[in-house]
Amino acid sequence: MEFINRIKKKLSGKSQYDLQNLLNKVKKISANYSELVICPENTDANWLGIKNATLSMFPDKTFIIPQNYSNQIVSDNDLRVLIRTFSENKGKRIILSGFPEYYYKIINYSNKLNLNVEFIFHGGLAELNQNTASQRLMENIFKFAKSGKISKIYVVKEGLDKLFTALTQVKTIRITPPVSIDENLNLKKFNDNKIHIGVFGNNSYNKNRHIQVAAAALIPDSIVHVIGENEFSYLLPKHRVITHEQMNRKEFLEILGSMNINLYCSYSESWGQVTLESLALGVPCLTGNNSGIIHKLKPEEKKYVLNIVDNPFVIANKIVESLNLAPLE
Repeated sequence: MEFINRIKKKLSGKSQYDLQNLLNKVKKISANYSELVICPENTDANWLGIKNATLSMFPDKTFIIPQNYSNQIVSDNDLRVLIRTFSENKGKRIILSGFPEYYYKIINYSNKLNLNVEFIFHGGLAELNQNTASQRLMENIFKFAKSGKISKIYVVKEGLDKLFTALTQVKTIRITPPVSIDENLNLKKFNDNKIHIGVFGNNSYNKNRHIQVAAAALIPDSIVHVIGENEFSYLLPKHRVITHEQMNRKEFLEILGSMNINLYCSYSESWGQVTLESLALGVPCLTGNNSGIIHKLKPEEKKYVLNIVDNPFVIANKIVESLNLAPLE
């Protein structure tokens, strides 16, 4: 039933867009820059991380293209009009952030207009496991790079720059999103004498939510906060798990900053922006040592990095140490 409901939700998405409004955005960007960074619009949490990362790296150059989940809603003809408009306004480069399948068309349109096409890969290869569609996309990206259709690649995860350069012979550069915290956040701590622990990764396998919630369950008087459904009734009674709906960026930062500690100990992470945002808000955040983020941490913050993320007792003891709590029995 859950699967059917997700499909119904997917099919019910809006397919309307205002072409003139999109054209005005393209013209505004091309009036000041020779590159246009195209990023898909998110549908709920789908594509939200990539959109936020893209906007943080290219705040004035990013063009958010309407879509429903990963499905094209802008017509083929209107895609051509948008790319042609950018070219006619002296645009030189198209940078594709993320890669839904309809980006193939944008690459072909751009190549015909002699625009350079570049690509940002936000993920990691671990995400391709048993995912033939994503494997096919990556294979085609490599083919496009080798054939000259893609002139440059950017990656977020440490090490992929060297790998992609070796595989494609196309220059690959590692980039990471900056941390930007809104100044008008309403940050409030809970005053119920409980230990509030945030586990704000999504429910994909690599985010390791169940181990982290299990670790939080070992902390006396803890309340665990998650996004989405409560999958953890076998670990904790209902009153010890608070679920949150998908939030906008300001709302998310406010709840992130209201925790006593956050956990972001994933099995495989491309970057881990949540870790840096939590620390910037003054909240400890335990994180796994698998993304290279340790090199961006201050010396006093490196104590929050764990080499073992699949042992709930290791994580729980680190929570105790970080918050100066009584040792676990």
